[in-house]
Amino acid sequence: MREKTGERKINEPIKHLLNGQRGKTNIDKLLDRIYSFYGQQFNDKDKLSIDKVRKSKICTDLSSKLIMNWTKDDIRQWADMLREENRSHKEYFNWDKDFLPEIIAVIVRAVELYHGYHPRNIQLIALGIFLEPHSKEKGRLGNISTGEGKSLITAMLATAQALIGRKVDIVTSSKILAIR
Repeated sequence: MREKTGERKINEPIKHLLNGQRGKTNIDKLLDRIYSFYGQQFNDKDKLSIDKVRKSKICTDLSSKLIMNWTKDDIRQWADMLREENRSHKEYFNWDKDFLPEIIAVIVRAVELYHGYHPRNIQLIALGIFLEPHSKEKGRLGNISTGEGKSLITAMLATAQALIGRKVDIVTSSKILAIR
């Protein structure tokens, strides 16, 4: 089978994410920025120190607290502020701006508060790929293996889309997944 690459082909977003400079891919940079908003690196065994801790740009009332210390009420306040803003989805999900890492960091905190664990890096990468705005195509098709957390990825993706005012429908034929 011939690889579909080039403009408007299926691998275009993946190639964008793997590009980078000085040995760091765009995925590495995104994860570093998510960690810097969150306040700590939570997925690697060797926790590295965060060079620069970033404060919320969406809700300045919460900028004195690290996202990793936010409560459920703080997240609700942040979400209300985000909904009041009127930006395009391309601006929110642009990897070169701070909105995407902040949105993902807040979603990570919500997952921690509601489920007691952090999403794995592969789940955050999948979320970033699904939200990546550089493709001109409307949708994404992901092939995620058993045990990689499809339910959580889907929930985080739906949350990110709903936060910016998009309508979200999730359809499944599985009763178990519908309950999750």
